[in-house]
Amino acid sequence: MHAQIDAGNLSRILNGQQKPSPETLKKLSEKAYNDITYEQLMEAAGYISNTNKESSSSDGIPSGIYLRLAKEAEEMQLSNDDLNLIIGMFKI
Repeated sequence: MHAQIDAGNLSRILNGQQKPSPETLKKLSEKAYNDITYEQLMEAAGYISNTNKESSSSDGIPSGIYLRLAKEAEEMQLSNDDLNLIIGMFKI
C-alpha cells in the first residue's frame, strides 16, 4: 500500500472495528491528494478539538472535511454507501 499501512489494520478501520491511530492518520495525510490535512483527520477522529470552531455535519464530522470527502467521492464515482463507510471510520 502506498501509505505503508497494514492491510489488516486498514480493513479493521474501514469496518469500524478499530479507531485509526494518530500515526495511521499521519501516513494517510502525507499521501492524500485531496488537501485534507493531518490536523483535520485528527479532529475528525476525535483526537483534538476543532480549533477553528468550524461547524459540523450531522455525523459530527467538521463540515469542511465532510464536503471534501463528498467531493472526492463524487469525482471517484463512489456510492453514498462507500462515502458513509469512509465517514464511519471517524465515528468510532
